[in-house]
Amino acid sequence: MVPAAQLRLGRGRSAAVRVEALLLSLPSLVPDVAEREFLDETLKCYGAGAFRAAIVMSWNLAYDHLLNYIFRHGLVAFNAQWPKSFTKQHDSAPVSEIASRDHFSLLRESEVLQICKSAAIISQDIYRVLDEKLKNAIRPRTLPTSASGRQRRKPLSTRLCAT
Repeated sequence: MVPAAQLRLGRGRSAAVRVEALLLSLPSLVPDVAEREFLDETLKCYGAGAFRAAIVMSWNLAYDHLLNYIFRHGLVAFNAQWPKSFTKQHDSAPVSEIASRDHFSLLRESEVLQICKSAAIISQDIYRVLDEKLKNAIRPRTLPTSASGRQRRKPLSTRLCAT
């Protein structure tokens, strides 16, 4: 559990106080121990002002929750959809179906999302939200260039082709 003192970023503003109270109440609402640990680390990052790290950790929490959901509610549908969505990759994979959490490492996170959407494990709306959050977690939109300003970060492919 993150001590309240670590989340004191917006003291004095009513909205910040409400957000702080909400953040501090979240761990008690998460029954899964592993997910609660991700949330605790996310809150520590946020409380320390490490906002990009908090974004990455919150993505890890969301993705872990999705994998748990797939195992509990949609593994049969996921395994049936995998070869339909990614035939070549499935055919060359060392396993023909996902049977453990480790097997998900054979797939990119974006591929897991696509398979879940195609198999109707998640809705189109949830897919859109998760896909956007994944992109934000792995590709920061800005890169500090100096104390006086920020510069928009070009896509990796553009940066690599320019060198």
